[in-house]
This record gives sequence, structure tokens and C-alpha cells, in this order.
Amino acid sequence: MNGRSHHPQSRSKTSVRILALALAAIVACQSPKSGVVRPDQVRRALDAGNYIEAERLAAEWVTTIERVEGAESLATGQALDLLVEASVKNGTAGTSPVLLLAERAVRLKEHHLGRDTLDTASSLHNLGIVRLHRGEFSSAVPPLERSLSIRTTALGRNDPVVAD
Repeated sequence: MNGRSHHPQSRSKTSVRILALALAAIVACQSPKSGVVRPDQVRRALDAGNYIEAERLAAEWVTTIERVEGAESLATGQALDLLVEASVKNGTAGTSPVLLLAERAVRLKEHHLGRDTLDTASSLHNLGIVRLHRGEFSSAVPPLERSLSIRTTALGRNDPVVAD
């Protein structure tokens, strides 16, 4: 023999150890101390008016979510919304890449949630705002009107979100 145990129980213990180490690594990667960006960090930067940092963090968050959840996931659509919002507040919404991100967020939300949900309405609103920043006024109206219609139907005319 080569000194290794071929006993099934020994292999089972080794497999359990490997799984435990893998789980510990996953948890460590998700820990706030690990340096992985979280959406609440982006939100805090936005709330503090630190738009350059918010846009940087949001872009990092999108990259992380695409890698973990997949490029076509609902989570990616939600992360894209946060990046578009940060880009609008940072003054970079008029660029072509931001328009593509906003359009992609709408597509992902419609695919995963449907055309008439509040989450989709937020993405439509972002898309309309990006088009306004680009000076594309006539193409900004349809997504803004659709967003308003969805919000009014779901929340009522007097809800503060509708006024947004």
C-alpha cells in the first residue's frame, strides 16, 4: 500500500473537510470585511453625495453580480439600475455605455418580472432620465410615460413614488 487509507469512511471525512473549507471560503467572500462591494455601500455613497465613489462602487457591484449570479439574472438587472442611478447623479448619464446599461436593465426586468411591475417601472424611469440627459427628448417620453402608468396603477395617483 502507498500509506493512504482506501477505507470509504476516510474518503467521506476528507470530502466533508473539503466541503467545510469551501463553505468557509464562500462565507469569507461574502463577509463585509472581505472588500466585496455591497449595494448598501453604493446607497450610502449616493446619500452622502459622493457620486464618483457611488458610480465606482456600483460598477464593481455589477461586475460581482454578473460573475456570481450570471449576466442575464434579475440580480444583474437590479445592480444595473443602481449603476445607472449613480451615473445619472454623477453626471455621466449622457454617455452611450450608460444608455446601453439602462436598456439592458429594462430588458432583464421585463424578462424576469414582467412588463408592468414596480421594479420594471424603476428601470423604465432610469432609461427615460438617461435619454433626457442625452438630449433624446422624444425617445425619453415613452419609457417615462410607461413608468408613470405602472406606478399610478400600482400605487395610486397620490403616492409620493408616483411624483418621482
